[in-house]
Amino acid sequence: MKEIGPKALKWLKIIHLLLVVMFFGGILSSTALNLQIDLQNYNESYLAYKGLILISDHVVRYGAIVTLLVGFVYGFFTNWGFFKHRWVGVKFVLYLVQTKRSSASL
Repeated sequence: MKEIGPKALKWLKIIHLLLVVMFFGGILSSTALNLQIDLQNYNESYLAYKGLILISDHVVRYGAIVTLLVGFVYGFFTNWGFFKHRWVGVKFVLYLVQTKRSSASL
């Protein structure tokens, strides 16, 4: 496979970091919002769950999918590969399992 150049690798790292921040930020904000829901108040609960769905559908889902695509680019077009380093392989497999489980539950 052809490897990407240093400038493209720098952009790939920037995109990867932004997507990971978006993905995990969405998960953390969903958790924080879920912990603050007052179940005694129907209107507040309804609005909070609408916010959770919005975060899940637009932030977490797209962040996860595009991060996965960036991971494929890293695996195919850099010298990191998928399983050259054990921690990269373990992280990639765990990420695939987690993404599949969360996508199946939606």
